[in-house]
Amino acid sequence: MFKRHWPVVVFSLLSVAFLASLAWWLFRPRPSLDGIERLVTEGRHDEVEARLLAYLAQVPDDQAARLMLGRYSVDRPDHKPDLALQQVAAIKPTSRRWRAQINAIQGEAYFQKRKYHEAETAWLEALHFDPKTPEVGWGLLNLYSLQSRDLEARRLGLRLAHFEPDPHDRVQLLLQLIRHDAHAISAASVVIQLTDVVRENPDDLPSTLALARALVREGKTEPGLALLRSALDSHPNSPEAWDSYLNALTDLGQIDPLSQALESLPSTLADDPRFNVPRGWLAAQKHDWPAAARAYRRAWDSQPADIALAYRLQSALRNGAGPFQAEFDQLAPQLQAASAARDRLRALYDQLDAIPDLGHSAHPDLYREVADALTPLGRRDEALAWRALAEGKRPPPPSPPAKLP
Repeated sequence: MFKRHWPVVVFSLLSVAFLASLAWWLFRPRPSLDGIERLVTEGRHDEVEARLLAYLAQVPDDQAARLMLGRYSVDRPDHKPDLALQQVAAIKPTSRRWRAQINAIQGEAYFQKRKYHEAETAWLEALHFDPKTPEVGWGLLNLYSLQSRDLEARRLGLRLAHFEPDPHDRVQLLLQLIRHDAHAISAASVVIQLTDVVRENPDDLPSTLALARALVREGKTEPGLALLRSALDSHPNSPEAWDSYLNALTDLGQIDPLSQALESLPSTLADDPRFNVPRGWLAAQKHDWPAAARAYRRAWDSQPADIALAYRLQSALRNGAGPFQAEFDQLAPQLQAASAARDRLRALYDQLDAIPDLGHSAHPDLYREVADALTPLGRRDEALAWRALAEGKRPPPPSPPAKLP
């Protein structure tokens, strides 16, 4: 008899099991993140991570929780960039704002992994989707400063200040652009910060060039030049790589290697005005002052914020004597004004940096002084931004970059 009824018995048992499972699923305790803010505040990092992972194991489609774990993984003192990248990779963004937040976390995670090129790419993507993404601009500005990418830093800072809604952060962004006028990063610090980065990421061209230049300035000539030659071998058409190499040879006074390097320039880069600096220096070594003056003048015209070029031009004009006396007489007071402005800018930076509520309290006179100091240094867009602040207005966006001939 049992054999005839066993299917009914099995079906009944399965039905009971199914109903029991359904009842457990319907009435089970719902996963919750209640109290996690307290754990975050108390700095109980491992517990926060465990709670979030346990929650996501039960609710894997909660994108907000996954984003929270990604952000927390890069913000906690003992960073966990791999966990952060894993979490945001599983998110399907539904808006530009979400895309920006995901890219921001990716940028921070890559930066912590010392993958600076990937960090820059992710951060720029974040700003593309949302120009006001918190902290992203600061990360890029710090990276550009470390890599001595001054022009890119200025353009980025002016753009960020234009979009920044918070008045305190707006002033701080502009203040960051004059920070290294007052307190430049030392070559030794650059070497310390970038040596491991370049060793682990040899294709990171900006970091490689910055490290090589710093090594040369530190007197480690051969390692620096070897790194520059390696960069040129890998990037033979990079104007930045050629510029770093040629300027290093110029600063080291290596006449023959510099002449040979200039002759090896790719034809596509021959008219780049930045290479007028080594050409002018070579002409000066031959006492060909007209050629030196022409080269330095073209270089300065293309980079008016580089006052060092103006001093090179002044030297060529002084040595050229008679034919250049009028131009020398005109340039001399400009450089005197620039020298005084640079000294004043250092003092103004320290004065503004010491104001705790900067931006929330008005300091229009100081802002105008900064603008006046920046003007003779050829930094017109920055001066306009500070004047806008003095008038209580939003800084204008930066001018389009000048096109190379």
